[in-house]
Amino acid sequence: TALKQSQGKVDLFSDLEGDIKNAFKGENRMGSSVSYASNSYQGFKLLATFVAEDSDSAGAENGYSMAVTYGDAALKKSAIYAAIAADSEVNGYDVVRASVQGKVADFKLGAMYQTQEKVDGSSEADGYLLSAAYTMASNTFKLQYQAMDFKGSDDKTAISAGVDHQLNKNTKLFGFYSNFDMDNNVDQDYLGVGIEYKF
Repeated sequence: TALKQSQGKVDLFSDLEGDIKNAFKGENRMGSSVSYASNSYQGFKLLATFVAEDSDSAGAENGYSMAVTYGDAALKKSAIYAAIAADSEVNGYDVVRASVQGKVADFKLGAMYQTQEKVDGSSEADGYLLSAAYTMASNTFKLQYQAMDFKGSDDKTAISAGVDHQLNKNTKLFGFYSNFDMDNNVDQDYLGVGIEYKF
């Protein structure tokens, strides 16, 4: 969806155990949907997604996801990337998200703020994410903190730390540790190592 795409590369542990989807709603890959991305105009882009209602779910409505972004998400063509996005009735939630990431020397610093609510009004929450990456030679050291405050319910916090080692243009070794504090639920800890090769 447009909202998921709007995060750019602020989430340093995307698709790993520390992925923001463990505390934030809105990380959706929807079927029966159509997306649009405009050309860049002075650094600004418009993203939009239409999600058709699910005929198998009683009371399901069409969903809409919109985002406006500024800059280059890879921070190669610009020193800053920023986005504001919203979901309306996408996968059962209304979500508003603001993201920003900037590059200063060898540091990449990112932040995200999000509010989310079930479409039936039964669950409200707001939270934030802070991320930092430092590159030294072939190594990138990463740290990320995420918190979500659920109104009248449990809070969730997550912290992840990791390091990437670039062997060459296509091959990367990586390791990470993630911890989730789920209040009344069982806390979770993950330790992982891996290799990524891009064809």
